[in-house]
Amino acid sequence: MRRHKMFLAAYIAIAALSLWLRIAVPVFAIGNARHDDLLFVRLAYQLGAGTWLGPYDNLTLAKGMAYPAFILASFLASLPLKIAEQAAYLAATGLMAWLMTRLTGRRCLALLLFACLAFNPVLWTAPLARVIREGLYVSLPLALIVLAAAVLLQRGVTRLILLITVGLVGGVYWLTREEGIWIAPALAVSAAARELRPTFEGETGEFWRRIGCDQTRTNPCPEILSGWFIWAFRDAVAAAGHYTSGRDAMAFYRRLAAEINAACDDHRIPCLPRRAVLAPPFRRHYLGEALAASSALYRVLTHVGAESVGAPISGVTAGHAIDVAELTVLISRVVMRGDPPGIPVAREILHSRQLVVMRGIAHLYQALVPILTLLAGLGVLVAVILRRYRPLPDGVIVLALVCATAVATRIALLAYLEVTSFPATHLLYLAPATPFLLTFVVLGLYLTTLVLVETYNIWREWRLTCSVQPMC
Repeated sequence: MRRHKMFLAAYIAIAALSLWLRIAVPVFAIGNARHDDLLFVRLAYQLGAGTWLGPYDNLTLAKGMAYPAFILASFLASLPLKIAEQAAYLAATGLMAWLMTRLTGRRCLALLLFACLAFNPVLWTAPLARVIREGLYVSLPLALIVLAAAVLLQRGVTRLILLITVGLVGGVYWLTREEGIWIAPALAVSAAARELRPTFEGETGEFWRRIGCDQTRTNPCPEILSGWFIWAFRDAVAAAGHYTSGRDAMAFYRRLAAEINAACDDHRIPCLPRRAVLAPPFRRHYLGEALAASSALYRVLTHVGAESVGAPISGVTAGHAIDVAELTVLISRVVMRGDPPGIPVAREILHSRQLVVMRGIAHLYQALVPILTLLAGLGVLVAVILRRYRPLPDGVIVLALVCATAVATRIALLAYLEVTSFPATHLLYLAPATPFLLTFVVLGLYLTTLVLVETYNIWREWRLTCSVQPMC
């Protein structure tokens, strides 16, 4: 019982220290990001006002409502948004530590894993300090994996409760983040498409063309790039007056699709086979380009954001005039509830010391994670081979392989987006993979120690056999 209390106290101390450090990175938002920061806060404000998602427009259903609901929940709980996100993340890491205890029976190993995840430097970086859905999303895949594994370990009523929980968390996961369009020929064959021409050829179209070209450093760049087209498309439909209601918007989209499909069927314009997605069709040369992009993504991931720890103190980044006033009001009302209006000198000194600690931890992770990842990978590979001949924990091996698969899948997805749509080699998009990477490192190193022990036992058995049978 005393040992149990000591472990519980250690978990509480690590969680408290993690939350204390997270306080040092204040929330901030990009004032003109009306498709991201401003959108999420607006939706949360409308939910809190009892008007559901507010007046219907082209952005009302552009992104899932789980994160705005989470913002509102943190407000109602009188918690600063980023502390609520950190608490959700710690809950997910606590579940992973529990699963480790169930699989190995080693409490110290589970505590080590919890500590490694609790001090994940990615959570202290500027991209995750934004009012952005990745702040919540980073916790959800980890929680889903652990809960799915727990379903396999439990029986009876507990299993039923876990299945319900998996469904609920899965729903939140899906509603948090759902994972080139050829417009010129369509204008000639579709009256609906022609309604969009003034917007595409006006200031709005130029705005989206310039953003995409600047971010991808594409030159020459005569048209809106695929990664930004969906937002330009929505803006054009709204400017044409078809977002007065959901029914009106769907009617326009159906008319647009019918007119373009009819032109394709009549061979009036060249078309690809019919598809139900906006993803660009696969090209063979994407493989080589995606492989090169994967290497860059892996380097960014294993450096865990050590170079960008910290965030601006202000609620809104400087230099963004569009919507700044509205966003500032909304943040003060919804996001930063309970925060003091200013930072006294003593608090500023404490803040600087917290940053020193965080940056020290981040640079330690940056130095160790790339090397330990390779060592852990080698340990997992040898464990997979050796398990046929020696007793090694299958559950730990499977969990390590699941984590490796999650990391590889995330990198592959972002690499494909990098070469087909928009710059995806960004810490913000890689953040959800970092808990899986750190878990893989801890599990892999544990398996490495077991492999070394078993290798030593094999050598001892061989020596013993040779001492009895000199001709071995």
